[in-house]
Amino acid sequence: MGRLAAVGRMLTAAVIAWAGLIAHAPHAGAAPGDFDRMALEISDFHLFDLGTADFDADGDLDLFTTNHLNRQSALANDGSAGFEDRIYAARLAQTPAFPGWDDSQAPRVSGPGLYLSQKRRLILRHVGRRRTRGSVAFLFPFRANSTGNASVQPRRRRARGFTRFVAEFDLRGRSSIRLKPTRLAHPFMVQVRSPYPLSRVFVGAQGVNPRRRAFTLYRRDRHGVAWADVGGAASPDAFIVRGGLRGRIRDVRGAIQDELLAQEGERFFPLRSSGLRKGNCRGRAAGAADLVGDRRLDLFATCKHAFPRVYRQGPRGRFSDASGALRRAGLDAWVIRPLHLNRGGRQEILGVRDESFVVLSRDSGSWRSRGTVPGRHRRAQDTTLTTADHDNDGDLDVYAAASSGSTLLVNRRGRLRPSDPRRVGLPGRALAASWVDADNDGDQDLHTVPGGLYRQEGGRFAPAGGPRSPATTLEARLAWPDLDSDGARDAVISRRADRSSRKFRTVAHLNRVASGHWLEVELEGPAANRQAIGARVEARAGGERQVQWVGQNETSLYSQGHYRVYFGLGASDEARLRVRWPDGAAENVGAVAADQLVSIAR
Repeated sequence: MGRLAAVGRMLTAAVIAWAGLIAHAPHAGAAPGDFDRMALEISDFHLFDLGTADFDADGDLDLFTTNHLNRQSALANDGSAGFEDRIYAARLAQTPAFPGWDDSQAPRVSGPGLYLSQKRRLILRHVGRRRTRGSVAFLFPFRANSTGNASVQPRRRRARGFTRFVAEFDLRGRSSIRLKPTRLAHPFMVQVRSPYPLSRVFVGAQGVNPRRRAFTLYRRDRHGVAWADVGGAASPDAFIVRGGLRGRIRDVRGAIQDELLAQEGERFFPLRSSGLRKGNCRGRAAGAADLVGDRRLDLFATCKHAFPRVYRQGPRGRFSDASGALRRAGLDAWVIRPLHLNRGGRQEILGVRDESFVVLSRDSGSWRSRGTVPGRHRRAQDTTLTTADHDNDGDLDVYAAASSGSTLLVNRRGRLRPSDPRRVGLPGRALAASWVDADNDGDQDLHTVPGGLYRQEGGRFAPAGGPRSPATTLEARLAWPDLDSDGARDAVISRRADRSSRKFRTVAHLNRVASGHWLEVELEGPAANRQAIGARVEARAGGERQVQWVGQNETSLYSQGHYRVYFGLGASDEARLRVRWPDGAAENVGAVAADQLVSIAR
């Protein structure tokens, strides 16, 4: 019988008992399709991605966002859908030394001083009689505007192989200077000259005082985040992929890098000797998978209008460029998903191109294209993938959501067969989608934005209400974690509906109607792949078999971190589990009681 990692990574007995009780019957007053709405206080301006990850490694599923140059969110879950934003406490801000710098709100003026803020430009506001002089060094040319008794002198300097565009500033009395460089997503150095006291210099929305007269401010244009333990410390690290300055990254190659943040305690710190080399990649998605075949997690980044970057992990945790294999195989897609289409466990990659999909397989250590599959979508960048064994035949199927036309990719013996999803009752278009067994009956349903929930019966689907969004929705991000530890998966939807605004609204829809028994499983692999990414879990209950893969429940557009697998058991109060680990080893876990979160260690 498999080794169940005991109580430490499971729910407490009290929580399990309580969750079991509420999982077996709808809450009082709930009707089929009911969900409790809960607005989330989330940084929502220019939201780029929304995702799920247990980033604080406490066993509860958290939420996070990426927001280009703007303030992100890292919502730590207390296990009952109560959240605390730890973006600053965990040192995950874009400029960790100055929490609040990535917030466009100006610091509150509390007396004489120099106040620095940003809102599509760098703003220096001066209050008081004392003269303040200094400089700001950018990597790009800038425009300057001033008010009151302020002046700016442009200079050029050459340092460390880059041309610096320097603004020498002089402020007195009530005055201000606005500096707008060609691009903002790069580090720039601010220097405040003596004798002006640093105690009167206030940076960002929180008015933080710099510790040194020369300090760096940074808005990093973050896009995708992969949460995975690549350092072997038993807690997830963060690999963050950044944009490419709208194509200007070639002008400052080497100055802009993707990030690898290692977790130490409750905070994250950059690994400066990681070996990652961004080059000219205008990054979009971030991911972690064993793409080389050496049983260690590698990192990958997709790039706009370029081949993906792959970083191979060495034996000491340092990474090297291994992009050539995918480039030679012709993977020119900027939306990709590592997965297992065949039952033998061979690693594969599904890539999205404009109007088609490409499938790559790794055979004998090299990647080969298995050909293309036509799709109903027009543009790759508007397409999101959600995967599950929706027909319970033991292999992985795909719904590719796109506003221009969604495609149902049905797996037949390792080959994806495209079809119009409307043939089985699913919507023909969607902005976002997720397979989810919303009622824990053992059948995979599909939730789409804006369409709502489509419940499955015998391979056919029918609209069932659930979390719906207005048809006027323009953009959407979607996640389906179990937020309140009751065994029923909950929907989190971020959407934008106003063409004149970049603001998103995020709402959690807590599932109150799942009536079947349930089982949630988390795997713990060896240090080289702690999250057991790619493992296959089989559950048998009530004469039926279900199969899930670690990572299949990821519905982020550009990020990764949702590694839990979920089984709806219907009337069965136990299930027999079998695990095939990423290295191919099989383990019979045996019978496990329903209505609990189970952790299985390798």
